[in-house]
Amino acid sequence: MDGVTITLRLETPERDGQRFLVPRVSITNGSRSAIGLYARLGRLEPNEAYIQVDSGVLSIEKNILTPPSGVEAAETFVPYVMVVEPGGSFHERLRYPIPVRSDHPMRALALELSSSEPMEAVADRSVNVSRVRFSIGAFVRTPSVRLAPVGDRHPGVFNLLPPVPSHETLTVEARLPGPVAALDYRLQRPPWAR
Repeated sequence: MDGVTITLRLETPERDGQRFLVPRVSITNGSRSAIGLYARLGRLEPNEAYIQVDSGVLSIEKNILTPPSGVEAAETFVPYVMVVEPGGSFHERLRYPIPVRSDHPMRALALELSSSEPMEAVADRSVNVSRVRFSIGAFVRTPSVRLAPVGDRHPGVFNLLPPVPSHETLTVEARLPGPVAALDYRLQRPPWAR
């Protein structure tokens, strides 16, 4: 997305005996158009994101989820939008307890579907990650993009009304100061199949 920059800073502070992963994301809109960011998921909390581990990288994503190959979704959940005007910026400080637990419904579903037996994906397999990748869906706010405020409790957050515009994914990756524990998915037999 021309004129839009994204940066990521990582910290791992400790408080009351608990370590945290603290990603600080900044997005600056140097373009001539306002942009929309898929910055809030279903619970409207800043920390809510789709999290997974991929080859030693912890991926934190805020975007429209794509179903695994061969799966048709009855409907697509479109995240809530925050707008960044030309010359403006978006800053977010996320905070996750370590070990950081995977929470990505489509990744879990893809794993479950990959098995020839009934299995369920559980995020309890201990791994270390050395990098963090942050991704967020973004689109240019054209006159045809219609937004409706979510409400007074969430100022600056909007529902995106159909039709949903095409979007890009802004991605940034950074190295952690040292290894960080995470909980990745593994498959296990569900209780009813044991």
